[in-house]
Amino acid sequence: MNINTTLVSTLVSTQFPNFANLPIQPFNSAGTDNAIFRLGNDMLVRLPLDSKSSGRVNKEYLWLPKLAPKLPLTIPTPIVKGMPTDDFPYNWSICQWIEGDTAILERINDPCKMAQKLAEFINVLQKITPPKELLSGQHNEFRGVSLSLLDKTVRNSITTLHGEIDTNLAMCVWESSIKVPVWQGDPVWLHGDLQSGNLIAKNGNLHAVIDFGLMGVGDPACDIMVAWTLLPTESRKTVLH
Repeated sequence: MNINTTLVSTLVSTQFPNFANLPIQPFNSAGTDNAIFRLGNDMLVRLPLDSKSSGRVNKEYLWLPKLAPKLPLTIPTPIVKGMPTDDFPYNWSICQWIEGDTAILERINDPCKMAQKLAEFINVLQKITPPKELLSGQHNEFRGVSLSLLDKTVRNSITTLHGEIDTNLAMCVWESSIKVPVWQGDPVWLHGDLQSGNLIAKNGNLHAVIDFGLMGVGDPACDIMVAWTLLPTESRKTVLH
């Protein structure tokens, strides 16, 4: 599908004529699920690239405005939800623009302070009463489910990668993982994809968390993956505890 400025301009002017005179510019995002366009200075247009991502628009539109006032970091609040057309078959959204850059460590003044902010964000999110209808599953690519539910899929994937990785080692690691006791607490809110590409830094500090398409309700272990994928060893324990 050719998603370009002309298409976005038509969608915006047709469905939201009050925004029709604002300039539209493509934004070079590293994301793989949505095409992003700047709309004026303070907004962005977010267009799903497939039907799977389209289903997440409704979820974000419903829940992010409810979560935003309760969280200690900025999150993107959808302003309006666009409807499918003959030219673009998916739901889409216009959201507030959040100023900043991808939160790689080189842009962070104090990784320990960043870890503290991440830990606070995760803790606050987990304490918000979760909705039963968002229990983890297919809608969030099974982020936060029991690992045993993924056993067959993971084993098949490891087998497929024979010759590309050490499949014996990978299988041993996986078999050790599924022996870990299952989470016994109540399911909690989780972001589902906490990693550098979904974190925004501003003035050397962690400022915002974006892209909640994989959010759901389940095992909280999912969200502490950021401790290993982003944080240095000395600040990692802040998130883990």
